[in-house]
Amino acid sequence: MVGAINMESHPFPSPWPHKYHVLEPSPGGRLILEESDGGVMSEVPAERLACHITQWLRLHNVPEWCVTDQKALTIAKSWQMSADALPPKMLKSLRWASEPGYCWDRLPWDLGGYGQDCPTWDSLLSRMTNVPAFLAFIGSLFYDQSSLQNYCWVHGDGNDGKGAINRFLAKVFGKSYRSKQPPDRGGKIGNWLYSLIGSRLVVFPDCNNASFAASGPFKAMTGGDPVEFEAKFKMPFTDRLNCKFIFFSNEKPNLSSERADMRRVIYCEFTEQGTYDPAFEDKLWAEGGAFISSCCQLYLNDYPKHGPIKSDTEAIASLVSENEEHFETFFEQHFLPAPEDRRQSRDLQGLQLSDLKKYAVMPGDLSRLIQTFDRRGQSEFRSWLRRQRGVYKTSVAVYDGQRLSTVAKVYAGIMMREWRN
Repeated sequence: MVGAINMESHPFPSPWPHKYHVLEPSPGGRLILEESDGGVMSEVPAERLACHITQWLRLHNVPEWCVTDQKALTIAKSWQMSADALPPKMLKSLRWASEPGYCWDRLPWDLGGYGQDCPTWDSLLSRMTNVPAFLAFIGSLFYDQSSLQNYCWVHGDGNDGKGAINRFLAKVFGKSYRSKQPPDRGGKIGNWLYSLIGSRLVVFPDCNNASFAASGPFKAMTGGDPVEFEAKFKMPFTDRLNCKFIFFSNEKPNLSSERADMRRVIYCEFTEQGTYDPAFEDKLWAEGGAFISSCCQLYLNDYPKHGPIKSDTEAIASLVSENEEHFETFFEQHFLPAPEDRRQSRDLQGLQLSDLKKYAVMPGDLSRLIQTFDRRGQSEFRSWLRRQRGVYKTSVAVYDGQRLSTVAKVYAGIMMREWRN
């Protein structure tokens, strides 16, 4: 039976009618794929293959060839363990209509149609900011070698076109599209990640977790780091994802001024609502082939080496400034920049403790003031001080009037406003 599934010689009078393959993304992590027309693959459980085995053997009308469900499952798993694995590079996330090869899904168009008019798309995108980066991001989705570092966050108050774009992309990417919500905080993420296998585009519609994009797990997914996949009753395995992410949300992302946060996001915002047109989404689809071809051409022109996409840094800086405004306000209430000649730790060496307190902030004073924040907020404020003000905790030798007697820990570069007052 294993030989029949492999399309090898076998004693049965009729050929095996199905096409199955094995994918081994990491040693021991074997997945069963079922091939449909056009070389399109679907990941299926062993039970699916077992059903086909049972049905096919029964059709021969030979009682001795009929098997129980457990025997069929044993055959399926034996084949899964012994079959030659499909090289991962042979399986693309998406292929064009006439493009040969295996894929998770196939487009209804061929690449072409550059420069064709797309009036419906033009009307939609005329109300969005950061359009060049958005178009390049859409184009990058069709090239598996494109950088995974970028993700797209599209913000709008509603009735603006976010849902129409989402539904268009879902139709384009088919099985390689996933609609998800961020995983529960503190929960096991392995099962959530397993559901992304075979995806190229993961969309978070109406995302209400504005901080997820800045979390460690999401940074690992978009940084190309290996992640652990886990499913019930299956052996966990580690591999890298090759999917990209779009957030559609009525909220703005809660990002910090960390370089990693600012360089990865492609932030787009709808500035006004659209007008109702019952045929609007049909028009988007009719222009879909030309629109995607134009996105691909723009992406290849600007990023021929498939590097990270450049975004509108001014918009991101304004967004981050809003997110960190409470830190800025708190800083201005309690602190001042130290004088120019007292900002470096070397400028503070040898001062008496009473003078040192005038030109730097003691750890106890900082801890007392930031008690208004919770523990996480305290840590984030210290990080903000390092990023935005260049303030670090440093060691300074203190003079007691006769000699350098002790070493004090201080935050150099800022001073307490109360001392100036």
